[in-house]
Amino acid sequence: MEDYYKILGIQEGATEDEVKKKFRELAKKHHPDVGGDANKFKKIVEAYKILSDKKLRTEYDTRRKFGGNVGFGGDIFGNMGDLFRGQNFDDLLGGLFGDLFDTQQYQNLDIMIDVEMEIPELTKGQKKSIIFQRKIICIQCSGSGSETKKFVKCNICNGAGKVNGRSNFLTGIIFESQSICGNCKGDGRIPEKICLQCQGRRTITKQESLTVDLPKGFDPRELIAIPNFGDEDPATGRVGQLVIRAHIKPHPNIRIKGNNLITEMHLSILDILLGGQFELKFFDENVKINIPAGVNIEELVRIPGKGIGRGDLYVQIKLKPIKKLSKKAKESLEQLKDEI
Repeated sequence: MEDYYKILGIQEGATEDEVKKKFRELAKKHHPDVGGDANKFKKIVEAYKILSDKKLRTEYDTRRKFGGNVGFGGDIFGNMGDLFRGQNFDDLLGGLFGDLFDTQQYQNLDIMIDVEMEIPELTKGQKKSIIFQRKIICIQCSGSGSETKKFVKCNICNGAGKVNGRSNFLTGIIFESQSICGNCKGDGRIPEKICLQCQGRRTITKQESLTVDLPKGFDPRELIAIPNFGDEDPATGRVGQLVIRAHIKPHPNIRIKGNNLITEMHLSILDILLGGQFELKFFDENVKINIPAGVNIEELVRIPGKGIGRGDLYVQIKLKPIKKLSKKAKESLEQLKDEI
C-alpha cells in the first residue's frame, strides 16, 4: 500500500490546511507541464485526494492500521480514472493551474543594456552617451489600443477574460483549467476600432538618448539603474528603469583580476640590483614606483587606489633583455661578477 503521508511529506495528524498547503507546494514543483515527472505527480494527486477527503482518509488510516481489505468491498485505489471522474481539477487543486499557467504574468518593464567600456573610463570616471529603445504609452489612443476609445465584448472569451483548457496527459484523468484570454489579455473587451498608431498594442517604440555620468572608481560588477527610463505599462501606469551593465574592453598590456589591475614593468639587471624610484606610463599619467634593491623577478609591486573601484594596481617586474653589450660593458660586468 502506498504511504500517502510520506508522499506528501506530512505527519499523520496533519490538518486539512496543512495537507492542502503541502500538496500545492509539491504540485507546482512536479507538474509535468513545468518539467516534473508525470508518475510522481500522479501519486501526489492521488495522495491529496485521499487525505483531503475525511471519509477516504478514515478508511485509508484504518486499512494502514489493520491491513488487508478490512471494511472495503474492493480496492478503492485501483482505478484513478473512477476516483476523479467528473471532478473539475481547477476546483480540486484550488486554482493551482491558474497560478502555474496564467499568461498574465507580472510584466518586467526594466530594460537592460550592455555598454563596452575602456579601463580608463572605469578608473577615472567618464560621461557615456547611450542610445536605446523603449516602449511608451501611445499618445494617439492614450494607451487604450482603440482609435475611438470605445470597446466591444471579446468574441473569444465572450467577455469572461479567461478561456477553458483541457489536458489528459495522465491516463484516465482529465484536467480542466482556465487561462487568461490571449485575444483580450484578460480584459474581456477588445477595441471597437484598432488604433492606427500603435496597431492596438497600446504602446509604441521610441528611441532615446541619454548621457550617463560614471563616477570615478565605478565598479563594473555593479549595475547602474536609472529610474523612469524603462518601458511604460498602459494598464498600470508603471514605468520601469534603465539598467546599464558594463563590459570591459580587453587591453593588450593590462590584466583584470577582480577589482585589481595587473601590468608589467621591464627593468635592466642593474635597475633590479640597485632599485630606486621609477616612472610607469599608466594611460595618460606617470605613476611613480619605488622598487627595492634586489627585487625578485616576477614580484608584484602594489600601488594602492589605481585599480577599479576600490582595487589596486599591481606591477609585475620583468627583466629587460640585453640585446648587445660593448666590450667595455662586458669587462665591467666581469669585474662585478665576483663582487656580487
